[in-house]
Amino acid sequence: FVDRIIRHILNLADTNALRSLGQNLSLLAEASPEVFVNEILIAIEDKRVMGFFEEERGFLSPSNDLPNLLWALESIAWMPEHLTNVVRILCKLIELQPEKLPTSNSPYNSLKRIFRIWFPLTTANLKERKQVLEILKKEYPNIAFKLFSSLVYSNSDVAFGAHKMRWRLFSETRKVSVTHQEVYNMHDYSVDSLIELTNAGDLPKALTLIDKLDDIN
Repeated sequence: FVDRIIRHILNLADTNALRSLGQNLSLLAEASPEVFVNEILIAIEDKRVMGFFEEERGFLSPSNDLPNLLWALESIAWMPEHLTNVVRILCKLIELQPEKLPTSNSPYNSLKRIFRIWFPLTTANLKERKQVLEILKKEYPNIAFKLFSSLVYSNSDVAFGAHKMRWRLFSETRKVSVTHQEVYNMHDYSVDSLIELTNAGDLPKALTLIDKLDDIN
């Protein structure tokens, strides 16, 4: 019953209606995660999602409605069964976004927050996260390379919390933690993936690897 309601709301909404949902997008996503990701994928295909990138003049600086969509996706990413689709949506948004966004809220930053080695914002375990990242490497290799590059140790890395669900996963999101062994494992996996994704003759990626040498054991 709830799935039908959410599908009806999102399927009929044009660009402006989707944007006008604001923070209610997170509640709709929480109420029916599977329907939400499917309808957002449809909105990407028919370009309705482009309205979220439209800038509006603010009191001090311009803004857009993209953060509301990203927060909804971040909340669903806590659920391992929906993580793959959330990652696909974020990658599609990265490909569609304009060169410059008015705030630091971006699809790529959401992707980085979800998979940060020492503070992942998903209840997916190490094996499940790697499975999703393997899909990312195959479908979006350039985005995957940039992500793995950011996951390799950095002395200036800072973590901020992701959006959480209001009614679901109370205890699960509070208990998320990683062991030192998992951190080392994920770091090695990221380095191996960087090397794997660097094709022969790809000078920019090779230079990125060279810049990362001081951060690699």
